[in-house]
Amino acid sequence: MSDGSDVDLGNATAGAMWVINFWAYWCAPCRKELPIFAEFNRVAGDRVNVLTVQGSDGAQNPFLSLNLLIDIGVDLPTVVDTDAAMAAALGVPRVYPSTVLVRADGSVAAVLPQVFASTDELIQAVNTHLGLTL
Repeated sequence: MSDGSDVDLGNATAGAMWVINFWAYWCAPCRKELPIFAEFNRVAGDRVNVLTVQGSDGAQNPFLSLNLLIDIGVDLPTVVDTDAAMAAALGVPRVYPSTVLVRADGSVAAVLPQVFASTDELIQAVNTHLGLTL
């Protein structure tokens, strides 16, 4: 998101397991949840990748999204889904936050339109749906 360039997410995510979190800069639960994803990223290491996605609702001004991430101290790979194409491809409802768990073969293991209250809760969901032990 920082350089404004387009990203081919199909190629960028191929062959790895992903936790993809859809959020919006104006979403108070998202603000509380994003640090949980940053901590999860630290715990998971290279076993699972984390991507955050500024959803289409609010994507018109990516500077507000960047400011939120800076303000809460979250440094994760982030893209903007300006036309909701990524959300549509993954079957994400228009609910923030929503998390998608993707298997290494590219199939969707789970779509979770919920707020994670802790890193342990997110780890449990990942373990359950992606068959890992983190």
